[in-house]
Amino acid sequence: MYTIEKPNEWDKLSKYVSLLPPREKAIITKRYGLDGGIPQTLQRTSVPFGVTAERIRQIVAKSLRRMRGYYYKELRGEL
Repeated sequence: MYTIEKPNEWDKLSKYVSLLPPREKAIITKRYGLDGGIPQTLQRTSVPFGVTAERIRQIVAKSLRRMRGYYYKELRGEL
């Protein structure tokens, strides 16, 4: 389990997650327990969304790429 040490890091993470489309935001939040809950497995994350664990893995990967893009845009002053 990962922990965020600095409040500034949490603020940035929250900002990037909030920029995601609603479904991706819900999946990332549930998968990593960002709402204060326990991080869930791919299988447990998939059940409420009615998709397979593999599809959740794909959505998580896409969401993390998007968030990385937001980070680089912010570095360049575009966000």
